[in-house]
Amino acid sequence: MHLRPNVRVFFTATVMVCGVTVAGCGAEVVAAVAVAADPPVERTSHSQGSVPANGAEQSFADIAAEEMRVRIPFRPDVDPPPDWPRIKVPSTRVEVPEGSPQPLVISSGWTYDVPPSRRAAQGSMAGWTTDTFGPILYKPIGDLKSQSCDGEWIGLAGVAGYSGTPVLDAAVNEIELAEHVVGDDGDPAPTVTCSEPIRSTIGGLEAARVSARVADIVSDDRGPSTVRFEVVAVPAFSNREVMVLMVMTAEGLEPVDPGVPDTIFSSLRRTDGHGN
Repeated sequence: MHLRPNVRVFFTATVMVCGVTVAGCGAEVVAAVAVAADPPVERTSHSQGSVPANGAEQSFADIAAEEMRVRIPFRPDVDPPPDWPRIKVPSTRVEVPEGSPQPLVISSGWTYDVPPSRRAAQGSMAGWTTDTFGPILYKPIGDLKSQSCDGEWIGLAGVAGYSGTPVLDAAVNEIELAEHVVGDDGDPAPTVTCSEPIRSTIGGLEAARVSARVADIVSDDRGPSTVRFEVVAVPAFSNREVMVLMVMTAEGLEPVDPGVPDTIFSSLRRTDGHGN
């Protein structure tokens, strides 16, 4: 596997379930952290635990605690001002006609569309585990998985937030994930090339876009040859002060439309009733 282990986290009001791909194509370990007695409503498991060398099965809670422990925050751990607006968005998707782009409503007061070829998950969180930072996560997400390698992403879009960080700096910081989520332990490090950030406006507000290309990936016939990351940052209207929208595309497994990042970014708009 050539993208670092991926994490899919599905939230209910009381239970978090995270599936962590740990080895090979589609091999997945599930860890559940129960904060109340309610059962999980969704999980993406192929197995329900891992067996250490001593033969004892680890509990879901033990696996989750190990995977979710953050050593150094990838994003600055800064709260927004005390009077900053806070909202919740529905965990259910907006109903649209079949074959139409799927809107995903973001708690920061923005909305973006996921192309109909991809799965849109309004209430789900996903990302990657890393050695340095622990999980780097996004919510809500739109993803596309390989048909030939179950569980390997060939496309992912998702949102995260910053406070106390300017828009341009948030975009530049976020693109650094490219240096941490591609490659396997023990393999030569891939080559990461980042673009200069581009300033623009979206909806009349400051925006910044930056990209990264990851190449020279040690690969077999199951891994991508190149992985591209694109990040756009804009001011947020609630919950955090800046929102970042990340789009990842893995090339070399199956044909992927290179225009998808532009399509997703061009759909970014203020959610009705926010920032107007």
